[in-house]
Amino acid sequence: MIWNKTRSLLLSLISASVLILALLTFSVGRPQSSKKQYVVVGENDNGTQKALRLSQLLLLNLSEKSGTGYGWQVVRIDREFLELDTLKDEELASMRKNGLLPELPEEKSRFGGADWQVFRMKPRKAGTTSIELDYARPWQPEKPAKKFTLSIVVER
Repeated sequence: MIWNKTRSLLLSLISASVLILALLTFSVGRPQSSKKQYVVVGENDNGTQKALRLSQLLLLNLSEKSGTGYGWQVVRIDREFLELDTLKDEELASMRKNGLLPELPEEKSRFGGADWQVFRMKPRKAGTTSIELDYARPWQPEKPAKKFTLSIVVER
């Protein structure tokens, strides 16, 4: 009789533990939690103001044409407010898979095909700052084809 109660209690504890582990695993792997971690901006946000919290990261996703020599170059960033970080290919692929960033177009492999250049920025302190990027060739930095500016309000 005591053995049956002990066995029943033990099975209940094991079942509850498995259920808790399953719930924790599901909640950790959800892409929605990572979406809240990022504020994603693109060329449509040029000249605007974006707010983000100290706990969030800014993803700047700008289009470019491969093989043309043009690329986005950061020309102004206040490193007191923002830390510029590079993304590995695996991170970018994961962000695309989770819907955080758009998929790469099939024409990417062709000369002049569309591609994306992604910058990740981490706020260092609360306040207001701005960033500026030029879409230019490295050998012609004084002649950018496009400019991108963004005002950023970092909140606690």
